[in-house]
Order: sequence, then structure tokens, then C-alpha cells
Amino acid sequence: MQIPWPRYDVVQLGFDSTGADRKPVYRNTFRGFDYLPAAAFMPYDETGLAKVQYRTVSSNNTAITTLTISDLSVDLTPGFAETLVPGSINFQLGGKRYFDRNGRLYVDLDPRTDAATLAGSLDYDSGVATLTHWVPGQSNSLVARSLLTTLDGQPVDEVVFRIPVVPVRPGSLQLLATTLNGAPVNVSADTSGAISGTNVSGKIDYETGIVRARFGRLVTAPGNEAEVWYDAEAVDANGKIFRPYPVLAESIRYNAVSFSYLPLDASILGIDPVRLPSDGRVPVFRPGGFGVVGHTGRLTASVSNGQVVSCGLVRLSRVRVLGQDGAVIHTGYSADLEAGTVTFTDTSGYAQPVTIEHRVEDMAVIRDVQINGDITFTRALTHDLPADRPAHELHEQCPGGGRPVRPGAADL
Repeated sequence: MQIPWPRYDVVQLGFDSTGADRKPVYRNTFRGFDYLPAAAFMPYDETGLAKVQYRTVSSNNTAITTLTISDLSVDLTPGFAETLVPGSINFQLGGKRYFDRNGRLYVDLDPRTDAATLAGSLDYDSGVATLTHWVPGQSNSLVARSLLTTLDGQPVDEVVFRIPVVPVRPGSLQLLATTLNGAPVNVSADTSGAISGTNVSGKIDYETGIVRARFGRLVTAPGNEAEVWYDAEAVDANGKIFRPYPVLAESIRYNAVSFSYLPLDASILGIDPVRLPSDGRVPVFRPGGFGVVGHTGRLTASVSNGQVVSCGLVRLSRVRVLGQDGAVIHTGYSADLEAGTVTFTDTSGYAQPVTIEHRVEDMAVIRDVQINGDITFTRALTHDLPADRPAHELHEQCPGGGRPVRPGAADL
């Protein structure tokens, strides 16, 4: 074997400086290789080092690598493009039995309480099961116990339905569904009936029980022209378009609380409840009827013989005097209802101070009654009632001038 040996020519270029200590400057010019015979095989390396790797035939080489993973993915439908049927998945892996519920995988089912441990998620569209809980160190062999696929799954991005029992209690509606990739949808309506959540919006009419919900959200239209759900006519004035996020139709469920009223027994009511409305309530005030608006005022004072007390209002409907002990006083005074005054003539035996109750009333024809409680009369009231509205009373005058009925009396 021959080893290449480089050859150089040395040529003096001059000196590095002037003076007595100047030194000559040389340049080495590569001339080529001379090939010299070698007595042994050597690496083509000027260092002369040889690197050797070897393994004896009888020895074993063991390599251990530890990996930490957060989840484990398993394709339950390899080679098939069919959709999984929710609720049909049951397989065994590593000594655990897994089953699905609304896009979630569970293990360790307790048959007494139906409780189980959450162990992962399931994509019904792709058939991929993602496990977050498994037994380490066990075999990775999967055994399918039950698995059903379909070619006619019904994905929907909008649903309209009616709750059969109405009215619905405000804020009680909960809407649940499962998307095609197994993600859960769980949203509730607020007290006004609006349904708003991640990729879901809608409305419920609590009186009729009609619910409408859309699964998706508004996105910017430009850049989505190639999507199958894109339609130029669906772009709104703000350049937005609704992008659907379909859910499985069979996975849509709801929870709601409805009101139901049962009439009381006829022997308790004294009337036949068949004629009453379903909620057991009858209207008290009606357009065309007579309504009486009244206000009862009270003042407390220590009185003496000959004293005249003004009630502050005129054209009173009645006056009543009560002692400090709460007993009604019938004698020893006279009342001028038109002037609104009370004159005391004999106060002996009074439990002082006394309380003078005085009442004013206006009766008028009712023109309109609103569901919010507002009542309109055909004329203005003749009394300037005090500002403390909670003290005012409104009665309906019974036909023929009978005794007025308080509003709550007919609230069955």
C-alpha cells in the first residue's frame, strides 16, 4: 500500500521590515503528492488514530427507553370511512373495559349507581378513540366487544322543537348534544330566553315552549370560498357568514322545568273548577267595569275636648278613631267628611294618644287593563293621593253596588 505525502516548494518573498532585525518572509507552494510505500494499513488521517467498534458474539445488548405520554390513540375503524353509532362502542384494552357515552369514553362502571370513571374521548366521525386513563405495563392488544357503524348518520346544524308542557320556567332550559368529532355541547338559556355558547346560539319562547338553536358561528367570509358550506348569498352586510358545526341528530337532548296547574277540588272552591282557566286564575279587573281607587291615611295625636284635627284631605269616605290600646272609639267626637276634619267633644276614658284613620276613594270606569298590571280609567282621579303608592288600594266594584272585592280574593 502507498501513502500520499504532500510536497511543497519554499520561495522567499522578501523581508518583513527594514533595519538590522529584519527577517525574511517565505511562502510554501504546494507542488503535489509523492506516494511512499507503507508497511501497514493506516487510516487516511494525519493523526494516526484508528477508531474501532466491535461486539462479541456471545454477549447481549439491552437498551431501555422510557417515554411519558399523556394520551393513547386507537383507531377503531382502520381502513373504513364509516361513522360510529353513539352508544354502541365497547372494547377491552389492558384489562379495562371501555364504553362510550355522548362522545366520552368511560371505565369501571358501577351497575348500582351507573357511575363510571372518565377515561378519554371518541371521535364518531373518524373512529379514533383517545384514552387518557389506562393500566400501565399491560398488553396493548385491543379486543372489540361491540362496535356499530353506519353510512347514513344524520348530522344537523339547526334544530327546532317544542317542549310539550308549557309554560317553561325561565332559565331552566339546558340543551345537550354531541358534535361529529365527539365534542360535547352543553349550553343553558338565560332568563330572557337567549341561548348562547361555544358554537351554538338560539332562543326559547318560555310561554309557547318553542326552541330554535343553530350549531356554528359567524366567521369572516373571505378566504372560505372553497368550503362546501360557503354561499355568496349567505354573506351578511358585515362580511360574515355562518359556519356550521354539525351535531349528531340522535344526540340532541334537553332538560327543562315546566309549570303545570291543577284546579282545586270543587268542594273547596265552592264552584265548578272546569270553568276556570288551566292555571286556576281568573281576571279581577275588566275593561268596562268599575274600579275603586282608595287610600287610607293615619295620624297620631293626643287630643282634648274641643280640639279640631284636620286630616289633610277633603271629601273623605270614612273616619275611624283608635285608642293607644288598639280599641275602636265610637263616641266623643264628630267627623266632617266633606271638610276632612274631626272635632273631639268628650275625650274622657281615651287611651292617649289616639290614631285617626281617614280614607279617600275614587270610583271610575276601567278603560284598559294590561298584563303588566297597568290599569287606565276613562277619567282622571279627583283626589291628589299621597306619593306612597304601596298604601293605595284598587278594588273592583261589584255589580249592583255590592261590597268591593280585593284583588287577591279571586286569585285561586
